[in-house]
Amino acid sequence: MMNKKNNSYYFWLLSANCITLIRLILSILFSMSLIGEDKSVIKYITLFLFIALSDFSDGKLSRYKGVSTKFGECFDVGTDLFFILSADIILLIQGKLPLYILLVTIFKFTEFLITSTYSKRENVYFTYDTIGRIASGGFFLVPILATTMSILYPDKLYLLHVFYIATSILSLMSSYMRIKGTFYR
Repeated sequence: MMNKKNNSYYFWLLSANCITLIRLILSILFSMSLIGEDKSVIKYITLFLFIALSDFSDGKLSRYKGVSTKFGECFDVGTDLFFILSADIILLIQGKLPLYILLVTIFKFTEFLITSTYSKRENVYFTYDTIGRIASGGFFLVPILATTMSILYPDKLYLLHVFYIATSILSLMSSYMRIKGTFYR
């Protein structure tokens, strides 16, 4: 880990958090564009790719440079949640997303916070599991899949239910294992 008195530590710390801030701004733009009249698939995909790239790069940068902080981790997870929930709520209101996927997302995030809080691991704010990471990736993909499918194939939105159900099953499996491992050892 870098010496905290070193100016480069603060540079990399600020850089990682700025990337997360940019993702928050891009998430707001994505959600605002869902409300607008312009239905350009290219715009949605471009915004989503920048959101996904920034999600990948902020964490990698902070870990690689040794500048990970609890604030940065909370900011990252909170920004992901903002992107997913804000887009999902708009898509739900527009009739492009079923209520159950939003409810499963909220349940999973709540469980994630609770089990991370009661986890016995030291110096770790959040605890992650492989199945939960896959499920969260599914939740992250829901807005772009629902948006592009509603534009390109509006009469085939029912096909997304297979993806939603698979993501929900993975989420519930992860939650079961996390709750059992945290509270019933």
